[in-house]
Formats: sequence, C-alpha cells, structure tokens
Amino acid sequence: ECSDDLPVFVEVALSQEGNWVIGSDTNPLRVDLNPSPGDFDGDGVDNYFTEESAQLELVPGTYRLEYFTVHNADGDVIWMAPRTQGLFGSLVDSALPLDIQLGAGTKKYVSVDVLCYEDRMVNQYGYLFFDIVQNEAVEFCVFGNFCDETGRHFPASFRVDAWTYSGNEAE
Repeated sequence: ECSDDLPVFVEVALSQEGNWVIGSDTNPLRVDLNPSPGDFDGDGVDNYFTEESAQLELVPGTYRLEYFTVHNADGDVIWMAPRTQGLFGSLVDSALPLDIQLGAGTKKYVSVDVLCYEDRMVNQYGYLFFDIVQNEAVEFCVFGNFCDETGRHFPASFRVDAWTYSGNEAE
C-alpha cells in the first residue's frame, strides 16, 4: 500500500562510461518536482516532471541513470526506481540502470518507473543498503570478596564468561 504523501523532489545520479557526471550513489543530486502533475498519457495516473535544472543540461552522449528516488516534503523516500538485480526489477518496464541517449538540440524526457518504497523490504530494490541488526548488550557489574578463617576480607580474583543460551544444555 503506497503512502499518501505528495512527491516534492527526486534524487538522481547519472554516470557516463563508469564515471559519475551528475551526483553519485552516495551523494545524489536533488531536483524539485513540478507541483502540477497531470495524466498526460491517459492511463489514469498522474505524471510528475522534474523542474528545470542547469545541472541536468548535459552535452550529447550516452548516459546511465544509476539512482532515482522520490521524496516527500520531509525528505522521506516514498517511491524508488528498482534495479534490475533486485527482486522488484522485473515488476517494471525499465529498471535501473537505465541507458539514456541524448542528442544535440533535443529536450530529452526520460520516463522512470518507480515503486512504492517499503522500508521493511529495503534490500529487495537492488541497491546496496546496510542492514543494521541491533543487539542489546547487557551491562552488569560483578564484585566479589572472599573471607579467610579469621574473617579477613580480600578482593576475589575471578573470570566471567557470557553466552547466549540456545536451549540445548549440551551447547
């Protein structure tokens, strides 16, 4: 189920012959979206276009769109273009990376298929993400003394081993 958030901007990264020319996978370019979408192709779904951007005025050549995410006003990802190597790449007609051929004197509008972004399925989009598995460490303090026959106290010397009990007494 998709979010009802309105798309406000996209983040993109393009490469040419293996070199980043617009943003990068770790620092994509932010481009605002036109706030007036419309159903320009008659399929019942509004189409969004990026605003004019001087950084996207490229010389003719072949480029590769490597990264494309759509964000709401708070900067949260709401839609994402899946990559071909992810499980969701087969759900769209043109998964990333997407080759773009720019000719001289033309304004190239590239259609990018996006899917609702589900944070719980982050690795399925085909991008490199880091899954952080949180483990809670229990902090405890152990203090010990021992007493000899006369009742005199001495600091105890000991060792503590901690482990996760598996339920199997043999382990």
